Amino acid sequence: MEMVLPASYAVIEEEEMMYLDGGGFVGLHINLSAKTRGMAAVVAGGFAAGVVGWYVKDLALTGPWGAGAAAAITATTAGVVGYAVKNKLKRISVGVNIPFVSWSKTVTI
Repeated sequence: MEMVLPASYAVIEEEEMMYLDGGGFVGLHINLSAKTRGMAAVVAGGFAAGVVGWYVKDLALTGPWGAGAAAAITATTAGVVGYAVKNKLKRISVGVNIPFVSWSKTVTI
């Protein structure tokens, strides 16, 4: 059996699908400063994880979903920032998708 698409369909992107499903981004959009990008990847990741902990403290106070999201964001920041520094990226997003919730901040580290 083969899947057949209807005659009229539209290709949609992941962001549009999240909107249709009611999902939202909960996290931080991080701009990496020249100083941070100049650090070694491991050092920059550790530094950024400490700074991110400060920014997500308000999120953790919103309830169980916020505390879980804050923990996930903080835990993954070091690796993501280390990867970004190693690959010379200037902006990254760290977060999770939670249905019917939207919370984000843009920060420069």
